[in-house]
Amino acid sequence: MLDSIRIHCPDATLLFSESDNKKGKGTIDPRLLQELVKGSMIASGMSPTSPGGYYRLHDLRKVWARWIDENGGSLESISAFLTHSSTQVTYKAYFADDHKQRLAREGQRTGLNHLKSLLSSPMNDMAERLSELRRILSMGGSIYAEHSFG
Repeated sequence: MLDSIRIHCPDATLLFSESDNKKGKGTIDPRLLQELVKGSMIASGMSPTSPGGYYRLHDLRKVWARWIDENGGSLESISAFLTHSSTQVTYKAYFADDHKQRLAREGQRTGLNHLKSLLSSPMNDMAERLSELRRILSMGGSIYAEHSFG
């Protein structure tokens, strides 16, 4: 498509346009772009992006967010990639309830594993470790921030 525009419409000023009154020679109509993307998604074997078997262009953002997450990316990296104003926007809009529940279980497992490592320390060191843990928590701190008890 782009090669055709370069050849046949070298003076095109707009590649994409959201309204008919802004179309210039060589502009790709949004509906045509939607169909090109949908066709590419189907041809690549991609599953529909939304319930009902629909392929929506904007849903590709959710697909990318899921891919980043499934491959070890952080919420911060997903938010930055999607250019959201905050990670809260990303979390609320792009993470399904089942995904949020999985993240909560992972967080709980991580916290319990850390607690287990605290409690498996030699007994002579335990009183000192618990005292340090109480001090951190009483100051509103987190056992995950800059503190190592392992």
